[in-house]
Amino acid sequence: MFQSEILLEGQKGIPRLVAFTSDGRHLVSGDERGEIRLWDLPAAGLGNVILLRGHRARIDQIAINSGGRRLLTGDANGETRLWDLAAEKIENKRRRPSRIRSMDREHCVHARRTMAGRQG
Repeated sequence: MFQSEILLEGQKGIPRLVAFTSDGRHLVSGDERGEIRLWDLPAAGLGNVILLRGHRARIDQIAINSGGRRLLTGDANGETRLWDLAAEKIENKRRRPSRIRSMDREHCVHARRTMAGRQG
């Protein structure tokens, strides 16, 4: 059942991917300019959107962990970024060896260790 439509204004590039947090309160969008936006859906009409910058190529992969606190993004240049959404900043970045398929708590911990150069 749909409650209402919300027009999300502010995405300058063409959105390529979108993903919802598990609680449905936030939407993440990635565009062809490499910009990531985190939309607070209950407050979307008030323009509550956070711009996450760091990629230099189009976003082609997005994964949000089940707790909605971390975001893993990949771009067309093969760079991956792990974002701390609460702090609105990049935790780490790397060139990725393969495509991001999904991310849960274990994947998020593994991604942090891998990006930090540790195994396990």
